[in-house]
Amino acid sequence: MTEYKYTERDIGIKVMKQLYEELFKRYQQVIELKRGYFDSRIVLNNKERDKLEIRIRTLRKNIKINAVKKKFLVEELKKVRANTEVILKKRDVLLSNKTDNNGISALLYSNIMQQNMIYTNQLDNQLHSIMTKQEDLKRQIEDLEKEKEKINIKIDIIKLQRGFVKNIKYIQKPQVSTYPIKPKKKSNVMLAFVVGLFLSLFLAFFLEYLQKMKGDPNSMPTNEKRSSFEN
Repeated sequence: MTEYKYTERDIGIKVMKQLYEELFKRYQQVIELKRGYFDSRIVLNNKERDKLEIRIRTLRKNIKINAVKKKFLVEELKKVRANTEVILKKRDVLLSNKTDNNGISALLYSNIMQQNMIYTNQLDNQLHSIMTKQEDLKRQIEDLEKEKEKINIKIDIIKLQRGFVKNIKYIQKPQVSTYPIKPKKKSNVMLAFVVGLFLSLFLAFFLEYLQKMKGDPNSMPTNEKRSSFEN
């Protein structure tokens, strides 16, 4: 708290305003450095989050591509199995009619069925591999989403910390007190009363001492008694 005489109250207000401006300028540099530190951390975390987002988008594209492949394999399996059933029926018909030509045709059908079975197994393996990849891609996306969420929380915390970095500000503008600090009339009156009381007591005791000295010669000092007898 700064004290000024009542006649200098305008000067006091100007001084306080000037002090505030100087402190504001001095702390503003520190504030900017701290905010810059938090801003750089936010930028770094945003970049990290962007990298994760790019990886997530890539994985989702791969899932879509694999979904198309899966659809193709499923349709191809249906066609091969349907073709195998047709060939199997034709082969059975030819085998029921025992002729040389039918035997050769049945053998050809058997070869086609065997090729279809090999192709079916290949399609099944490819389909199983794609489904396994799909599950793995989904797990990767889940993990990356969790990492991204952690980064989002970290960014929110940094932004909150940055928000606490503020320069000094007026709580209340400088103003003249309605109750002057000086002079303290009540204190001065009480002090004067106590001092006056002690002075009065001291004066009373001193006067009483003087009266005793005048009224009782025996109470005089020894040197004074000797001088009076010699006279």
